[in-house]
Amino acid sequence: MLRAPDLLNSTPSLDVDHQQLHELFGLAFTGRGDAPGIDAALAQTSAGHGWQPDQFAQDLFLRELIAGHLKVSLEGKKYAINPEFHFRVLVEPPSDFDSIALRQEILKELDEDPSMLRRVEHLYAQIYDLINMFKVPGRLARLDIDAFRIDLFRLVQQVIDDMVSGFSASRSGLRRLEQVGRELQASEAYEIVKALVSYDSHRASVSINLRVGATGKITDLEVTGLHANDQNPFYQSPLKRWVSKAKAMLWHGLRLHDEAIMSRLVQDVYDRLATPLMGLGQLLGQLEIYLALHQWKERMASRGLTMSLATVEDRGRLRLEGVFNPLLAIDGGVPTPARIHQQDAQSVTLITGPNSGGKTRLLQALGLTQLLGQGGFYVPAAEARLVKAEGMFVSLIEHEAVAHAEGRLGRELERIRSMFDAMQMPSMIILDELCSGTNPSEGTEVFSLVLRLLDEADPMAFITTHFLDFARDLEQRPPIEKLRFLQVEIDPDQRSTYQFIPGVADTSLAALMAERMGVTFDAISQSLRRRKGPIRPKSPSPLFALGPDRSQLGLGSASLNPKVKQKVEPVAGPADSAQTLPL
Repeated sequence: MLRAPDLLNSTPSLDVDHQQLHELFGLAFTGRGDAPGIDAALAQTSAGHGWQPDQFAQDLFLRELIAGHLKVSLEGKKYAINPEFHFRVLVEPPSDFDSIALRQEILKELDEDPSMLRRVEHLYAQIYDLINMFKVPGRLARLDIDAFRIDLFRLVQQVIDDMVSGFSASRSGLRRLEQVGRELQASEAYEIVKALVSYDSHRASVSINLRVGATGKITDLEVTGLHANDQNPFYQSPLKRWVSKAKAMLWHGLRLHDEAIMSRLVQDVYDRLATPLMGLGQLLGQLEIYLALHQWKERMASRGLTMSLATVEDRGRLRLEGVFNPLLAIDGGVPTPARIHQQDAQSVTLITGPNSGGKTRLLQALGLTQLLGQGGFYVPAAEARLVKAEGMFVSLIEHEAVAHAEGRLGRELERIRSMFDAMQMPSMIILDELCSGTNPSEGTEVFSLVLRLLDEADPMAFITTHFLDFARDLEQRPPIEKLRFLQVEIDPDQRSTYQFIPGVADTSLAALMAERMGVTFDAISQSLRRRKGPIRPKSPSPLFALGPDRSQLGLGSASLNPKVKQKVEPVAGPADSAQTLPL
């Protein structure tokens, strides 16, 4: 079997859903495309690296990141990417350093060599058009199915030729395209495709003489010669074509035409090309992710945000310069880059500070940086040194369920249990506001339990907490050796700088934050009074009123008898002549 042009894995493989894609491509070859089905089959790539996306992807808003940042636009044309393919690649970082290096070298070459970038863009556009013909065959397939198939083969030949001619000078993994292209060119299937395309476009040559008058009109046309393209391996003389049809008629009892013979031949060629075509479908997604990442990096640079390729090691320190949360940049925002240094990445770090100080956003940035960096892709940081993890657990959002049987403490204990059950060692652990759903005394007991268990797992853990007194006690008497502390930096105006420094926060600044947001008694009270308007003294309506002659009895303006619809007029006379009787 021919090798697949794999640009993501150190050991090349064809990871797409072979059986489903083979059936869908075969259906499309008859002119009945299934775009959603083909997209889904191309997205079913899995290298089986063991990461569990359900433990981190939702809380990192990974699908939102892909939708907001990973786009491909070439010469003003926007290409519809396959977001599910990108998702599956990102959530499964490679388990070997060779694959990380392969990906980084390709991205470096695209950065440093504009001509190589243009070749990749051109090849991507060619394969995109080819696969799109399978997804949406169009009118040509309905009018002339053989012409549609020959057009497919013509694109296949162009793609293979571009792989050979465009990447022989590559110094990265892109060189694989030239190697696989040469293998395809040497195959019998390619030779048949090349001959078919040539035969379809050059069956014969006609020589003519034209006479043109002074007005530019043709006054005479004479055919001087008709030369069949007998050099093409699919050329047949009229006698041979007649013999071929006669044999088919005798054998099958059918009456066949030239078109029927060609159709049978084209189908046979497709059967030989099925596996290389699936490889080109996989290559489309891989080129797409490289181009999308490169364009993302360029867009961030235009906003003053630097992305880089991380150094990934087995053990060591964590060093992040200019790290930012890319989720904050989706709608055109410019997040504030931060600096994080840890002498030993495999430690437990408690982060404290005021609400809206950037703690949760930092946790997201750390998770996305680890995921992208270990994947061999650009990270949202000017410089990054990471330690390889075997998995990731992120819990930043409390997911409520209508029929949840447990209270907040029960849900918190479930979160902790699921974390340790899913943990691959060493893992990156990211927890927001551990044990905040219960009272401090019980919460700190559970917190201490988690710290001791984490110490045994030796993870890279980042945990935020609002238990400031407890955090200060831990800082003075650490229960485990590898316990570190970060706090939100506060400026002289008592506002967050969105930077992080060693230590434990003195206060959560809840009162100042409430004042800035207008949540004070005076502010809200004044707002309520304004909405109520001026306060006017109210005179109670008389329930029972007697007139001057004490003969009329009324309840407000209505009769005491609900069946009587007669309106009772207000009692006339001076104010002191009417008397109100209490009930």
